[in-house]
Amino acid sequence: MALVVGAIIVLAALSLAFELSRGKSAKRKYMVWGITTMLPIAFVFSWLVALLPHSDTFAISTIAKASRTKNKNTPALRSRVGVR
Repeated sequence: MALVVGAIIVLAALSLAFELSRGKSAKRKYMVWGITTMLPIAFVFSWLVALLPHSDTFAISTIAKASRTKNKNTPALRSRVGVR
């Protein structure tokens, strides 16, 4: 049920942003879509990802993968995520 509510909020934000940016200048469209992306969409999407099963390991595995591929010489990051 929570996933459905989140999806409805995201769809409502997208439709509102579309209506607010229709017929406006490019600068105004970028402003509307930027604010829409930062506020309702990002918050609700992060909430939806947190509701997924095993979401507590999702972020940790992503950080660990990035630390292995980008820069292996970051002991602070490695100790935080448990990468050896």
